[in-house]
Amino acid sequence: DTEGVESLQLSHPEIPIVVLTGHDDETKASDAIQKGAEDYLIKGQINAALLERALRHSMERKKVKLELEIANAALKELVGQDPLTGVLNRRGFQEVLVQLATERKRTGEDLYALLVDLDNFKELNEKFGYGIGDMALKEVSQAIVHTVRTSDYVTRIGGDEFVVLLVNTRAEEAMLVADKLRLAISKILILIDSGHSIQLTCSAGIGPIDEDSTILEGLVMKLESALKRSKSLGKNRITIQNGKGQQDVASLLETTTTDDVRDLLEGISFYALY
Repeated sequence: DTEGVESLQLSHPEIPIVVLTGHDDETKASDAIQKGAEDYLIKGQINAALLERALRHSMERKKVKLELEIANAALKELVGQDPLTGVLNRRGFQEVLVQLATERKRTGEDLYALLVDLDNFKELNEKFGYGIGDMALKEVSQAIVHTVRTSDYVTRIGGDEFVVLLVNTRAEEAMLVADKLRLAISKILILIDSGHSIQLTCSAGIGPIDEDSTILEGLVMKLESALKRSKSLGKNRITIQNGKGQQDVASLLETTTTDDVRDLLEGISFYALY
């Protein structure tokens, strides 16, 4: 029956299905084809040659279908992927942003985003060429990917700008990750032909993702102000944009660390076991 065909198709999609039906069951056989069967045979009209041909053709068609599905999945992934760095591109990130914003309405999880921009990247390209620039972008993208969690999302939105989306992350955690990311990028050394190396730095802006942040361009606009402040204060720094306005992350982390140590020494947060 068609329910059996549909059930088998769902549980074992890689198996080609051939339906055997009676003379008056051609309508059901046609329905089975619609549910995923490759072919059908009518009782009383089967011989060895017909059976062998039907099975061979069904297996060949199934193989072609599976190969096409794999190719389409790979193509879809490539469409949402930046060809230079391998991270998400604008299109891929837009799909993720809409999905997570929808989930956030249900779960209430905190989402934070970082807008990361390399310092003096234009000068690097002009002085050493785009080959060195591309190498730098690849190194930076890998540093970001290895710094954040596998559940987070990294996107190159164009040029030397990246957006990092931190899933289920509070403001304090977002600041720590952003500073860790800044330090990771500052350790990157790009070797040039003359035997010298170039050290990279970045500036970033952080902000929460709310219900209205479902469009990439709108999210970037919200973070650009914080990023510009990081640049104007001397670069290689991070600014967070929140309900308290714009604040320097380094000073906030320093204050938080001091308070944590004070609590530790006073025995408020911890006590000695050994």
